[in-house]
Amino acid sequence: LSPPGHRPLVASRAVRAVHTDFLGLMKTSRLAKQLLNDAYGAPHLRLDRSDSDLTHALDGTVEGISPSLSFPPATPPHMRAPLRTRAGYFHIIMIALFVGVVCGVFASAYKYALDVCLRTVWMELMPKVLSDTSTQWYAVPRWFAIPLVASFLGLNVGLFTYMLGEQLPNLPGLVGWFHEHGSLPMDEVPSIAVVSTISIVAGGSLGPEAALVAIGGALASYISSLFDLTKPDRLTITLCGMGAGLAAFFGDPIGGAIFALEVPHRYGIEYYEAFVPAVVAGLACNMVFRMLLNLPQVAIWAFDEEPPAPPWRTIIGLPIGILGGLIGVLYAKIFVFVQSKLPAVKTADGALRPRVMMLRGLFAGVIFGMIGALVPETLFWGEDETQAIIDGVTKLPHVWPKTGILGVRDRQNPGWLLIIGFSKLLAIAATTLGDFRGGVIFSFLFSG
Repeated sequence: LSPPGHRPLVASRAVRAVHTDFLGLMKTSRLAKQLLNDAYGAPHLRLDRSDSDLTHALDGTVEGISPSLSFPPATPPHMRAPLRTRAGYFHIIMIALFVGVVCGVFASAYKYALDVCLRTVWMELMPKVLSDTSTQWYAVPRWFAIPLVASFLGLNVGLFTYMLGEQLPNLPGLVGWFHEHGSLPMDEVPSIAVVSTISIVAGGSLGPEAALVAIGGALASYISSLFDLTKPDRLTITLCGMGAGLAAFFGDPIGGAIFALEVPHRYGIEYYEAFVPAVVAGLACNMVFRMLLNLPQVAIWAFDEEPPAPPWRTIIGLPIGILGGLIGVLYAKIFVFVQSKLPAVKTADGALRPRVMMLRGLFAGVIFGMIGALVPETLFWGEDETQAIIDGVTKLPHVWPKTGILGVRDRQNPGWLLIIGFSKLLAIAATTLGDFRGGVIFSFLFSG
């Protein structure tokens, strides 16, 4: 429709007209999509190097196409992906490898500190405190340790959140920030690490994955700023750090990479162009993480040997999936309703309300602490507790005492398993509504 030299300009007009509704763009004419792909560059297309005008226009960044083609900050980063980048592919792979090694060191340090805190509070401090009262007339039952720790540390979650500044709200907050800026902030890493550690040690149903994603992504964003990289290249390296943190958490580099590339998406496209660098970073991080902590490379959970299942058994997953989806919808609606009734942690002008923050943490700790006193299996993020559900004999690894108010229960009993599952959902809701920090991946897996 226009001379070759004007194609980027024409495409930029088309982009400006539709950049606020990317899904709508997918339904427009083939001509509009071709204009966008020619001038802007879809990551999966190859550049026709015979087109010298287009080659000159695509100079590694979107801004190189046309001065008028400037996206607002809230535009999803995948719309800023280049057709080609300034840095060579080998250069990106080497940076991803370095990012994986650095993230492995920091992830192992975080995991070591978390384990020390869990062991000190639950296995050393609480048995000593309560055993000192066993000979007194005011002897305290052992199960009282659970709500005591949960409520006290819940109060401290609100206190430290106020003192260190409000952090990004768990994994959805990290994803939102990533969508808006294409990177993760380094200055929030210390506060996220501290508050998430307190949240986890309190026994809340949130895991360390959000902190590991924040640490890995922020480190990667900082490292990428040290090199002469384009914005899309820096975005790729940030994804490598996010995937590396999850690879250490899952113990699976490929699974961590895939999760990191999928979780930021609500627009129907994966960051598939960053898959190989993210896997490289995940492999390096996982190796360093397990070497420093002397952890074996084994599956998270162990299942008994079973004979091959007949094909018809797969059908059982259909009603289970429908039931799980309905429970999920009901859970989400109740959660949103309860959240709307809680007092806000900020004033109208954006100032934090420390009293509200501390009270929300305190009451959340009391709620999931009492749930944990009744059903100890619901405490913590569920990764290690799941093995106790699978085989029915493994002891709970973190909590003391190992049994609650109701005593020893049969973990293979269907009725008790239903109580555990729904109690876990209540514990997740209480922990999240109390503004604790962490991830819910393994918690929901445990509940399911």
